Amino acid sequence: ILTHDYYLKYFALSNKIENSYDIVLLDEAQDTNEIMLKIMENKFPKARKIIVGDHNQAIYAWRGAINAMEFFSKLPNSTKLSLTNSFRVGKDTASLANFVI
Repeated sequence: ILTHDYYLKYFALSNKIENSYDIVLLDEAQDTNEIMLKIMENKFPKARKIIVGDHNQAIYAWRGAINAMEFFSKLPNSTKLSLTNSFRVGKDTASLANFVI
């Protein structure tokens, strides 16, 4: 049985380059592992990369997770945008969450 970790590492170590994608999205980027970071960095040379995450929701630092948003924001020609509105919670809940954070 091949696990998720196995086929990701297999793809990362292969010589295969994906040139058929215009856009690649990495979600939950605050908890990226080193293998996924290398895949995003090296396997899609022609694709625009969209990296999405929330550093306040990072839960896998104990497992060696990397904040890919920080890594990609330092690259030339990158643009960092902030999500300033939430459609999942109301204003009171958002205010309390921001106070706690």
